Amino acid sequence: MSVHGADVQYRLCQAHLHAIRHTVRMSSASTAATLFVIAEHVDRYREEVADLAPHHRVEEAADVISALYEAERALRSAGRLLRRAAKLAE
Repeated sequence: MSVHGADVQYRLCQAHLHAIRHTVRMSSASTAATLFVIAEHVDRYREEVADLAPHHRVEEAADVISALYEAERALRSAGRLLRRAAKLAE
């Protein structure tokens, strides 16, 4: 391969690497934005679940209340994990 051919090939490789890096950055930003939106939705669902528990009388629905509080905690944890993943993807 000639020196000129090697130089062209090198430049093409550099351009390709630059395009890949740009795509990864854009992809990461898009992923982060999507994860933040999902986390917001999960937070809203958590609030809805938490609002359901007080509407039940403890004597009649202890199992339901317990399951609702457990679901609320799981959704709170899911929201935190999603925000953490979004920050890591930025």
